[in-house]
Amino acid sequence: MEKHERGCTNNPDRVCGLCEHCGELQTDLSTLTVFIDSYCADLPRVKIPEFSEQLEASGNELDPMLKELRDLANNCPACILAALRQAKTETWTNFSFKTERDAWWGEENENQADRNHY
Repeated sequence: MEKHERGCTNNPDRVCGLCEHCGELQTDLSTLTVFIDSYCADLPRVKIPEFSEQLEASGNELDPMLKELRDLANNCPACILAALRQAKTETWTNFSFKTERDAWWGEENENQADRNHY
């Protein structure tokens, strides 16, 4: 459980295993969540029965926000997921953690091969 909690995307004090793996400085999670909340603050809302208010904007409408978030998070899919989960504004985006993570590992493995080539 301790191992899970350390990197859990729902933990505000998480340590990102992907950033740690490649020696990147992890972007402060509160910076990412504040960005999402401020970006979405003036977007229209819709009331969904039995749930809280949700953003009316979704998918492609939030792609510009996702692009900026990706830049702020140094393209780390785990940090992006953590920010999306922890932002006060519930956002629905075209973000697929599995797709992003697989692409990230593909690039990282390629970089490792280039660095370790004799």
